[in-house]
Amino acid sequence: MLSTGIRDLCVTFLWGAVKIATIAHVETAKANPERQVDYPDAKVKGLALRVTPAGGKSWTLRYRTHEGRQRRMSLGGYPAVGLSEARTKARAKLGEVAGGRDPAAEKQADRISARVR
Repeated sequence: MLSTGIRDLCVTFLWGAVKIATIAHVETAKANPERQVDYPDAKVKGLALRVTPAGGKSWTLRYRTHEGRQRRMSLGGYPAVGLSEARTKARAKLGEVAGGRDPAAEKQADRISARVR
């Protein structure tokens, strides 16, 4: 029987990135001391758990606009935003993208307009 670390390495090597399927996967996601790691979600395309070298965890969503531009946006930190809430938020944002909107650009524009006031 392979140890957990070696088994995870084999799964990552053979089938690509280890996917997040349950809250247990979220809680046990490991940090890499050299770089941040994204663990894609098994159910929502584009959703990933980002783990920093310091061990911080946050939810990110990657998508493409109708113009073909790849975008990434944060959906919140873990544990403040749990797995089911992250999936709900991601599906809502992907629905906006399907409708022709760019939620990351809108979020950035809101931040800029708030600074100008």
